[in-house]
Amino acid sequence: MISKGNVRGKTAFRLTPSGQYTTIAQFVPTSAVRDLPANQLALGPDSFFYGVTEKSTIYRMTTSGKISLVADLTKAFASQPNCQTFQQKGYSRQPGGPLAIGGDGTLYGVSGPCIYSATTTGTVTLLGRAPGSAQTSPLMPTIGPDGNLYGTADDPYASPYVYEVVLK
Repeated sequence: MISKGNVRGKTAFRLTPSGQYTTIAQFVPTSAVRDLPANQLALGPDSFFYGVTEKSTIYRMTTSGKISLVADLTKAFASQPNCQTFQQKGYSRQPGGPLAIGGDGTLYGVSGPCIYSATTTGTVTLLGRAPGSAQTSPLMPTIGPDGNLYGTADDPYASPYVYEVVLK
């Protein structure tokens, strides 16, 4: 879990069923991931936790709190002008939600209007862009029973709609 920390950053913690709270990591802008976590952790099938920072980096964390960089989305989308991260476009918005993790361990996320997959070794693949205007902001989709991603997107210039990215 991620909790708001003090002025030095945010923390990751462990809470036992008996109520014992332990801080296992502190996120500071000078850490391996260069920024603060944007949302909650997702548990991968490899027993590592995965998350996304406010500046669009994907990180891995062990149960003991060791943090390492998996991928930098700013670099991954440098040649995709329609998929630039919010920070590249000068927005202050955070990534569109926590990562979803497929049964095969693939990480799925949202950056700007684009939906991507990433391996746990850092290979990022653009899957698609939410339809609508350039300001469309998809929220992190859910993996459906058929293996496809389903989610919603907010376009300030259109009505909300449902989109589907087919992964099969």
